[in-house]
Parts: sequence; C-alpha cells; structure tokens
Amino acid sequence: MADIGYDHGLLSFGLAASGIYSRALGINVSMQALENALANQHHIYKHSSSSHKNCTIEFQFGNGSETVKDSTLDVVCDGVPQSF
Repeated sequence: MADIGYDHGLLSFGLAASGIYSRALGINVSMQALENALANQHHIYKHSSSSHKNCTIEFQFGNGSETVKDSTLDVVCDGVPQSF
C-alpha cells in the first residue's frame, strides 16, 4: 500500500499493524514530514511488539502519486489536498 502525503506516518503504521499488507510505502514532498515519520518509526519499532514488524515500511521524499510506479501496490491512500 502507498500512503501519499503521510505527514507523521501513523496511517502507514496502522495499516501495517493490521497484518493485511506486506509492504507500506509513504511518499511526501516535505522533508520535515520525512523526519517526523522516521522518528515515529524508530520510536514505534523500539517500543512495540506489534505485527507491523512483519510489514516492510518505507518512507520516501517525493512528488506524491508521480513517484508510485510499483504495480505491486494494491491500495493508495492520498491525503494530499487537491486544488480545484
């Protein structure tokens, strides 16, 4: 699954903990969001025995859905505000 605009990464961790996904990919254009998600990942992995450890979680700096080119992703969660 891909979490576009992950901010703090908690949606990625929650979906990973569900056990449904074997891989979670977070993509955001904010370097601060990447730092926040990586800090949360370190904290959660250090203090939890949750099933998210059976899921590969990767956070990337990138331009949203343009970065997702992996056909093995079955769910894309896009929290990026859209301009109309």
